[in-house]
Amino acid sequence: MGARKFAKAMQLLIDSGYLDFKDSYQSGAECEVMETDNPTVVIVVADPVHPKTITHYLGCRGFARQEVLTELEDNLDAVFETRKFTD
Repeated sequence: MGARKFAKAMQLLIDSGYLDFKDSYQSGAECEVMETDNPTVVIVVADPVHPKTITHYLGCRGFARQEVLTELEDNLDAVFETRKFTD
């Protein structure tokens, strides 16, 4: 990964307020709606100062800041071009 991609990804994370997301959106009270048979997105930020892992089961819907998290996932996907590995 190049320095440009790293800087862009970190800016996206910071702009989204990634530290304010819960660690998990998979089941339970955070999911207003729960649908089965969906993929899971895991974002791992290996920053020694502010490490964070966010696990988002895409069938978990209706939680606070869902749109922000989904946008972050899509934007990180575009930066790292991961869609070509998952489609």
